[in-house]
Amino acid sequence: MRGAGGTRVRLLAGGLGAPLALLVGAVLLVLVLPRPTHRQLVATETARWLIRYRLASSSERLGGRVRHGLCLSSWFRLAGERGRGDLLVLGDATVLLDVRAGRRHLRRVRFPPAVARRLDLAGCPRRLAALVDDQLQSYSPRFVTPAAFAGSAALALRLRHQPYELILYVNPRNGYPYGLRSGSATSTISLERLTPRTLASLQAEPILHRPAAGAASRLKR
Repeated sequence: MRGAGGTRVRLLAGGLGAPLALLVGAVLLVLVLPRPTHRQLVATETARWLIRYRLASSSERLGGRVRHGLCLSSWFRLAGERGRGDLLVLGDATVLLDVRAGRRHLRRVRFPPAVARRLDLAGCPRRLAALVDDQLQSYSPRFVTPAAFAGSAALALRLRHQPYELILYVNPRNGYPYGLRSGSATSTISLERLTPRTLASLQAEPILHRPAAGAASRLKR
């Protein structure tokens, strides 16, 4: 009887080991970590919105001009290598491509700040998600502040300070992103459903079929 009882106890302990460890871990997290604020939770929802989508449309306003854009965050194959990046097609016929394989740029192009800022203002989903995630990891009270955008209440997420400022404006209730500001330039953005037709059109861009040493931006004539 003692042997059978000992076996039963050992089985019970083994069966509860993992859930018990998770419970203890959760209690420790509650005791050690401060409770997230509403603003932190909204910023987390913003990251989730951005991760769910691969396509964003934008309208950028700079110097009285409006430029419309479409940005695809996806995997691209260049010169036999596969990397994650962003393809931005602007209404003024400019096309920008930024692709990385791990920490290495497949295009081997260093974008000047003015060009990198256009990619940011276009609302490329995965690009913005990475910036939001970086700020969440090193959270500071100034990361999320109350603001207004296009006449509506918003929360402002300060994503960059150098080499230029970048602020993402989101819905204060559910974190949906709807605008960006960098200096005097602003843009409204919308996360879009990626249809097979749109994907095929973007994948047909000639810049994707050039040698990897080619330029990462071009102007159609």
